[in-house]
Amino acid sequence: MTSLGADAAQLELLTQLRNLRSRAQRLKLSPIMLKLDNAVFRLERTERRWNKKTKQSVEMLQQRHELDLQRS
Repeated sequence: MTSLGADAAQLELLTQLRNLRSRAQRLKLSPIMLKLDNAVFRLERTERRWNKKTKQSVEMLQQRHELDLQRS
C-alpha cells in the first residue's frame, strides 16, 4: 500500500472512530440509558438492603442460639 493509500485508510478509520464515539455519547445521554441507569441503581440499593437484613437476621439467630446454650 502506498503512503497515500495508508493515509486515506487511517483517515477513514479516524472518521469511523469519531462517529462511533459520537454515537456512544448520544446513547449515554439518551432517555433509555437514563432509565436503565436508574433501574440498575434501584436494584443495587435493593440488594444492599437485602444483604443488610440477611446479615442482621443471621446475627440475631446466632445470639438466640448462644442464649439457648447459656440457659441449658
